[in-house]
Amino acid sequence: MLMLVMSVALASAEEEGGTTAAATGDQAGCIAGYKPATDVAVHSKIDLDIKDIETEMSEGTPEGFLAAAKLYESGKNSINEDKSIRTIKGFGVKSDEPLGKLYTDYPWDPHALVAAALAGKDDTTYGPFAKGSIANKPDARSQIVKKTIKFQIVQLYAVHEIESALAKYAKTGETTTAAAHAWDEFWAFYAGSLEAGNNNGNGPYINAEKRGTYFQTTGTVGNGGVSLVNEKLLRVTQAGRDLTLAAGNLEKLQDAAKCIRAQIKVPVIQGCLQYAYKTDVSSTFEPDDESNVLPNAARKAEMWAFCSAALPFLHDVDPTAAKTVRAEADFTTDDKMPSFKNVLGAFTAKNLNAMGITCKDIGFGNSLKIFVGITCNDGAMSNPYADSSKCADFEAPNDGCDKAGASSSSSSVMSSLLFSLLLSICAYSFM
Repeated sequence: MLMLVMSVALASAEEEGGTTAAATGDQAGCIAGYKPATDVAVHSKIDLDIKDIETEMSEGTPEGFLAAAKLYESGKNSINEDKSIRTIKGFGVKSDEPLGKLYTDYPWDPHALVAAALAGKDDTTYGPFAKGSIANKPDARSQIVKKTIKFQIVQLYAVHEIESALAKYAKTGETTTAAAHAWDEFWAFYAGSLEAGNNNGNGPYINAEKRGTYFQTTGTVGNGGVSLVNEKLLRVTQAGRDLTLAAGNLEKLQDAAKCIRAQIKVPVIQGCLQYAYKTDVSSTFEPDDESNVLPNAARKAEMWAFCSAALPFLHDVDPTAAKTVRAEADFTTDDKMPSFKNVLGAFTAKNLNAMGITCKDIGFGNSLKIFVGITCNDGAMSNPYADSSKCADFEAPNDGCDKAGASSSSSSVMSSLLFSLLLSICAYSFM
């Protein structure tokens, strides 16, 4: 009897801990709180390539950067629909889509920046990478590579899947399942396979979590996260998934896309502002971490990774403001440290609203020392493809995805009961 109970208990424990629960801590089949309608697990593993690239660069050796470049160019972990290996280098900027068009109109090519940073020298497309003395430092190069890959290249491609879903849904004769699959791929690429919701992954998702904590743009996300950006994106993506599976929802899906396009801009703008403040020697941001010591290559590289991500959006609404930010942020041209005042002055309420986002989205009005004495009063939204106000029109369905790290499955309950029974039997046996 004792052996039987032990066998059942151990079998139950092994199943609950190894084969049925997702590696991220979510319930099986969930990706950072999102339940895909289709199988996108292999797509979500693009974050494993990002993690491997970061690992290769971590020692700052020439061999490490060569290995990282090979991963960027050839891929390893994620699979395309045709069973070929997906590559980050193959994530092109789509000039016929709303956000991609802004990048090509500016123009800005994040792949060229990554290529130059991986090589540590000038890239024929990007131009001079190392006019300044700090750009070729290994820690600066690695920051450029990992943040540009995550928060520009992969993030843009994730939003491309929303555009693909809209096109599939609108296409005569196309099944709604195909649209749902593309819609699922947005969240798969955005969150990645390792993300449980609480900022423990390697995908674009983590940027909103990190920036939200600093800018106090936080709340409660059902998956364990805190970022209001991720709360809106998760909720709207969940609602949009269900809309793709029924007819007559194109207008609602277009509104969902406007929310997503708007919110995706928020963390990179926050990052641009945060690191402009962090690298301005007149600021008092984290003085203990040597951010104010000239020159701090890694911090200025991070600023450029964030600001270059935001520049196409800013240029679309105010080319002069974009020129100002670029002059302050581009660390590949000189060693000067930026003026936070000049960078902040470019992101006015008028410009933010023209991008489809609000002062509140960014964190203006919260108790932040970088915004002391600064007012930002929202006006009307004026962007045809991005509108943060549309986010409020959607409610998240109950996906059955537990909060990250929680365990409420029946197998867990059964394991506990069996373990208690085992203890009782053991206690009885030795009485």
